[in-house]
Amino acid sequence: MKKLTIFHFNPLEWYPPLQNILRVLESDTHFDTIRVITTRGRAELPVFLAHSKKIVIIRLGRSGAKLGLATRWFTYFYFYSYGLFSLLKERPGRVLYFETLSGWPAYIYKRFFYRSSKIFIHYHEYTTAAEYQKGMVLTRYFHALEHWLYPRAEWVSHTNPDRMSFFLRDVTPVKVAHPFILPNYPPRNWLRPPHEVHEPLRIIYIGALGMDSMFTQEFAQWVTKWRQHVIWDIYTYNSDAKAIEFIKGLQSSNISLREGIHYEKLVDIIPQYDVGVIFYKGIIMNHTYSVSNKFYEYLTCGLDVWFSTSLLSTLPYATTTSYPKILPLDFNSLVEVDPRKLCSRNGLTLRQDHYFCEVALAPLIQKLTEE
Repeated sequence: MKKLTIFHFNPLEWYPPLQNILRVLESDTHFDTIRVITTRGRAELPVFLAHSKKIVIIRLGRSGAKLGLATRWFTYFYFYSYGLFSLLKERPGRVLYFETLSGWPAYIYKRFFYRSSKIFIHYHEYTTAAEYQKGMVLTRYFHALEHWLYPRAEWVSHTNPDRMSFFLRDVTPVKVAHPFILPNYPPRNWLRPPHEVHEPLRIIYIGALGMDSMFTQEFAQWVTKWRQHVIWDIYTYNSDAKAIEFIKGLQSSNISLREGIHYEKLVDIIPQYDVGVIFYKGIIMNHTYSVSNKFYEYLTCGLDVWFSTSLLSTLPYATTTSYPKILPLDFNSLVEVDPRKLCSRNGLTLRQDHYFCEVALAPLIQKLTEE
């Protein structure tokens, strides 16, 4: 039997790229069994369900920022011990893991038990060498072990070329034998044509909301100032208390906090809006050199995208002659900018580039399934 085991320490419900990989693998006929070993998230998270019996999702313990120390360490022990036991019992020929924190079972399996197994590694985020050194001891230790895997792995990927460049620099002199770029695109069936812009302008934000790392305050103040011309809806499961308190405190009639939506249902929500917004301040390199999955999701659903000028990896996507518009904005100087000017399409031509996960994932699927 052809088997694949996937390790993803954090709950897969938080990670659309993994959900998209599983949907693509559902229709692939190469593997007889795909085991996904992850953890449970918060109770309000809609559970991701596989549509194929060959995909078995095993959720162990609980993970999340608000858990107690004992629960957290129990989950670590449970995840790693079960993960290694599962590998030794099932003996899959392929192992794919996401992020350093998921990698220990794959390392032990490859190094000490099954040298011919093929290891695949993907990073949702970029972690600097300094952040590894200052971070959790467990992650730092696992990252040191990863250096043995990099020359031997069949696949090591980051989400964009900038992150990969920094990563390769950080791990030098270790050689990464097979580096790849794997962007976070949405499914092909999300494609929607742009529609006529609403009046008032409808703006959507999806995801975690913060005060310190985002221009939440600046954007909310602009939306409040232009309340006759702008509506802003925020869909979030995972926001810090300070951000929620700030938004509620504004008591602005044109800003709404809404409960987060299951990823696969977003395609029914996003096209109802005109603009998707991304406003990280770029305080850390992981943000500065990111092209958010939200960026591609907004575009694919036909929306304009507004993003902060501090997001350097997103800047090359900016448009000047076409729509959907991709606009870098200085959120510190936004308050006097007329939203009607920002959304105007006068003199612009339609150009909707295609960003589909099925295309982006094809090289990974090919590597996973080749003999």
